[in-house]
Amino acid sequence: MSDNTPRKEAAMPHTPSFDLRTEPWIPATFISDGKEHMVSLSDALINARDIRSIGGDMPIQTPAMLRLLLAVLYGLYPGGPSFDEWRELWDKGPFNDDIADYLDQYADRWDLFDEHTPFFQVADLRTEKGTYSGLEKLIFDVPNGAPFFTTRLGEGLQRLSFAEAARWLVTAQAFDPSGIKSGAVGDPRVKGGKGYPIGIAWTGNLGVLICEGANLWQTLLLNFVGSALAPHGEPLPWSDDMPAWERSQPTALATPGLDQEHPGDVRRFHGPATLMTWPSRRIRLIHDDQWVTGVIIANGDQLKPQMADSYETMTAWRESAPQAKALGRPQVYMPRTHTPNRAIWRGIATFLPSGTISGEQPAQSKPPLTVDWLNKLELHGLLPDIQVRMHAYGVTYGSNNSVIDEVVDDAMDLHLHVLASDSDDLKQCFISAADLADQGAGICRSLASNLALAAGIPPDAWRTQATQQAYAAFDRLYRSWTANITSPNQTDQAREQWRNIVRSTLNDLGDSLLAQAPSSAFTGRYDAAGTLQSAGKADLFFRSAVNKLTATPSISSEQDNA
Repeated sequence: MSDNTPRKEAAMPHTPSFDLRTEPWIPATFISDGKEHMVSLSDALINARDIRSIGGDMPIQTPAMLRLLLAVLYGLYPGGPSFDEWRELWDKGPFNDDIADYLDQYADRWDLFDEHTPFFQVADLRTEKGTYSGLEKLIFDVPNGAPFFTTRLGEGLQRLSFAEAARWLVTAQAFDPSGIKSGAVGDPRVKGGKGYPIGIAWTGNLGVLICEGANLWQTLLLNFVGSALAPHGEPLPWSDDMPAWERSQPTALATPGLDQEHPGDVRRFHGPATLMTWPSRRIRLIHDDQWVTGVIIANGDQLKPQMADSYETMTAWRESAPQAKALGRPQVYMPRTHTPNRAIWRGIATFLPSGTISGEQPAQSKPPLTVDWLNKLELHGLLPDIQVRMHAYGVTYGSNNSVIDEVVDDAMDLHLHVLASDSDDLKQCFISAADLADQGAGICRSLASNLALAAGIPPDAWRTQATQQAYAAFDRLYRSWTANITSPNQTDQAREQWRNIVRSTLNDLGDSLLAQAPSSAFTGRYDAAGTLQSAGKADLFFRSAVNKLTATPSISSEQDNA
């Protein structure tokens, strides 16, 4: 079993080679046989039309690796594609020679163990005492201090294959928790041999939203945003934007021009390619020539998430009055993060197009730039007629952001024309439907409370169970309902259909709750005010509330609400 005791670094064996361009390390599920095969970086991109999806050892490896693949495309198309380029890539790409030639330009930057420029690492990274950490610092499903609650015990924790280590390396640069890190020699920020917290890795700040298509190439293109999104025709300010391998190889020092603590200077963001490969940590993998056996993880380039809304493409945004006050700015946006116990559909309004691109009218929230880009493509008539999946990924951190508490992995299907539509009526339709489900869950909660009151038993457990049952039922139904809306013009029909679904579902839930009630609830009991409370009375209130909630609104009331 592994522990947190630092290991003393011995003389390294001769340097092996593991070229991410050619060595298989990315788990990919192929459309042809439905099986998972390991592929190289080059193969993942070149064969992207034949790959349904890529995966990993835990859900957040998928967005980390997708962002890496997208950064390659941004290297090929600095600033992202134009509208016409995007459609050509959709119809004819990937262009194999272009991908191979681009990766070959940076051949020395893709080897996991290059003597001078190891991928996403620092070749000579070391601590003053020459120690390194165990693999529990690299593998996120190993909770520090609680090794009995892990699936990675024994030999799996003592060593990693080069392929698995590569996946965790990419994931660490994206989602590594904050907390004290190894003190790297040469880093002036180190005090007493320790690297004190600079915050979580960049992608950990985000509620990642990825639009997925029928294959990996579609998924990449649906998230490949061009800079032609600014309100008056000028490109977004993605100056000096390039992926990490096009920049100078990092050292133990913070990168000049990138590492800026102060969130008032937005120039530090540069653009999506920079953020998708942000060097949040300085890392060196320790190996014995055949396996990775340890790691050094030190502080990298600090980056705070305020006002990155014109640069980071894969998250929704919320206005923050406290941040605006602190920075002395009229408006500041922060990334929206996901709540583990809240289904993605309950926040659907946060990732639908705003109708006005960033800068025209200040808004309290913004959708991801990905969705605004799809809206632009829709307006140009360039989007295909397909079903897509909106996939939410994220991490919640605990104990001062030093540990990972929970991982978010949720998805819902939508028609692409629906997702890309900036119709206010469509957005309101989805919002109202989610609100109807919320109110329906509340009605079930009230029924459970009234039944408990009638039976003379504590209501808390009953209320909680009834609420959970309601949301479980609506979760499946809402996802199915939205997936079947194929046009923004179907809102009237969709509203009526959802009201019928909610009415039927609530009545079934009510029947179930009544069936579970003890016989004493039907006899009833008098409350403190001398009023008889019974299951029959609770049921009457419940059915009345259901009918009122799901009644078809009159034309006048709909106009008033509009």
